[in-house]
Formats: sequence, C-alpha cells, structure tokens
Amino acid sequence: MNASPVPLPSPAETTSSPELVPLALLEFTVELTTRSLLAVHPELSDSESPVTFAVPPSTTFAFLLLRQLKSLAQLLPDYRYALILDWDHHGSSSSPQPDPF
Repeated sequence: MNASPVPLPSPAETTSSPELVPLALLEFTVELTTRSLLAVHPELSDSESPVTFAVPPSTTFAFLLLRQLKSLAQLLPDYRYALILDWDHHGSSSSPQPDPF
C-alpha cells in the first residue's frame, strides 16, 4: 500500500489530460478500499493464494477484490507515466509535464 497520499493533478495537467482527475480519485479509492478490506480481513494481509480452510463468503470475495485492486493499483501509475511518454513523443513543449508520482 502507498505510504503517501495520491497527488492531485495541477490545473495545467488537468487542462492537458483531464483524465488525471478521476484517475487520482480512483487511485485514492483503491487505497482506501484496500485498507478497509484488510482491516476487516486481516488474515488476507499477506495472502497471495486463496485461503485453504473454510471461510465465510465475505472473506473469499475480499480476497478476490484485493487481488483485483492490487492489479489496478499497479496500473494507475503506469498510465500516468505513459501520458508523459505520449507528451514526449508528440514533442509539445507547451504541454505541462506532470510529476508521475
């Protein structure tokens, strides 16, 4: 999990890439949801594979959600970085260069 809050895009970044705003909100929501699920299901904090003993259905679904949230959390910073690569590729010096992290 991230130790720092999700950075909000600057007004210039928002003008150039408006999708950064909802993506920042999504990243925050992923972090908040992950923390909440782990608070309720601490047995899943180090689990990379499904729990093998009888568990309540909510624990099984929490495991599945956490796995998907982890994948999404890894993709979001990659997308921000890809935007920077796109700006560099287009060679536009007028486009703001956001901080990807």
